[in-house]
Amino acid sequence: MSPRLRWIALTTGFAAFSWFLLRLVLLNPAFLDPLRVFVDARLPSAPAWMTPVATDLVALGSPVLLTLAAGFATAALLLRRQPRSALLIAASAAGGSLVAYGLAGALPGAPSGAATMSAIVYLSVGAVLVCVVRERRVQRFVIASTLVLTALVAVSRGFLTAHGPTDVLAGLLLGSAWALLSALVARSLQRSRQLEAAR
Repeated sequence: MSPRLRWIALTTGFAAFSWFLLRLVLLNPAFLDPLRVFVDARLPSAPAWMTPVATDLVALGSPVLLTLAAGFATAALLLRRQPRSALLIAASAAGGSLVAYGLAGALPGAPSGAATMSAIVYLSVGAVLVCVVRERRVQRFVIASTLVLTALVAVSRGFLTAHGPTDVLAGLLLGSAWALLSALVARSLQRSRQLEAAR
C-alpha cells in the first residue's frame, strides 16, 4: 500500500472509530464515571496541593494561551523562511476552532471546549512541525511535548470537575481527529511540493 493510501485509510478508520466512541460516551454519560475515583478534586483522598497545580495547568487550554502558542509556532516558521508551513498552522488552528464550535451544537452532549481546542491547536501544530523538521530527535520532542500539553489540560479539567470524563474524552477525540486531518493535509502538500521540504 502506498504511503498516501495508508494515510487515507488511517484517517478514515480513526475518524469512524472516533465518531462511534464519541456517540457512545455522549449518549451514555455514566460510561466513564468510574474514572472520577482517580481524578476528582472533591474526593477526600485528593492531595491539597493538586488543586492549585491543576488550576495553573488548566490555563494551558485558555483561548489566550492557545492563540499565543499557534502564533509563536507560525512566527517561528516564518523566521525559518517556511511561509506556507506557517500559513498551514494558522489555517489549521483557525479552521479547527470553527469546526469545534460548529460540531459542539450538533452533538448530543457538551464536549469540553478546553480539551477540544487544546488537542486541535497543540496536536495540529505538532503535526505540521514534524513534517517540516528533518531531525528525528526534534520530531520526537515535538510529538511528546504536544501530547503532554494536551493531556495536562484534559486531566486538569477533569480533576477540577469543570467537565465530566465523557466531556473531556469527547473533546480529545474531536481535537485529535482534526489534528490527524492536518497531518494528512501537510503530508499531501509536501509530496506535491506545495509545502516546504523538511530541513
